[in-house]
Amino acid sequence: MEQLPIRLADTFGSRFKGLMFVPEVTEALWITPCNSIHMFFMRTSIDVLFLDASQQIIAVKEEVKPWRLILPVKHAKSVVELPPGFVERNGVSPGSRVSIQKGFLHVDEA
Repeated sequence: MEQLPIRLADTFGSRFKGLMFVPEVTEALWITPCNSIHMFFMRTSIDVLFLDASQQIIAVKEEVKPWRLILPVKHAKSVVELPPGFVERNGVSPGSRVSIQKGFLHVDEA
């Protein structure tokens, strides 16, 4: 699993802004609470993980393009936005659990 710094977005402003206007996604963003995302004003595609209350991945969206809207995912409590291609390169799939360890994203295999 590649090492990827992660930051938390847990205020209204930080959740709304997300990764808008970022020219290249080089870190993960954990948005909580959250069960849907918008890609307005995004400059690049991203991979997205939808997590339940226990941080288990319940849905994965790969290469979500700018100016798209992902409708609410049932039972999702938070979202992790990732650089495009991260999911495929690292074999991330539903059923895995996500955590932050020393400022980096960690995914336990399902």
